[in-house]
Amino acid sequence: MRIAVLYNRDVYALKALNRLLAGLTQHRVELFHSSRVGRATQHQATALAGLAKVEQQLLQKFGARAMGEHRLGFDELGSHYSVADAPLNNINEPSGLAALQHFNPDLMVSIRFGKILKDQAIACASMGEL
Repeated sequence: MRIAVLYNRDVYALKALNRLLAGLTQHRVELFHSSRVGRATQHQATALAGLAKVEQQLLQKFGARAMGEHRLGFDELGSHYSVADAPLNNINEPSGLAALQHFNPDLMVSIRFGKILKDQAIACASMGEL
């Protein structure tokens, strides 16, 4: 089965991906991440935006430790499980839809993905979205 995993690069998605990918090794998986949630506004606090960037960079590079358990970072996950990982901030636009259609997923799994999927994006997966 071809599974597209859509996620946002935060600590919660990192934990979920570490558990999920270990159980999907018999399937063809491709990761698509959003680098932001919602629309950027002029009212966003600079400090909060900086904190989010630092969190993403640290998790990407070093992973996370919790209760003695080491979790792979975002970059490590892709190489460890031999899965591609691509940014997909424009999932509902023609170029984003083309990226999904190129992978031709049977199923899409969304883990805190930063965008709302419209009907055309959902229709890219023959079995739908989970």
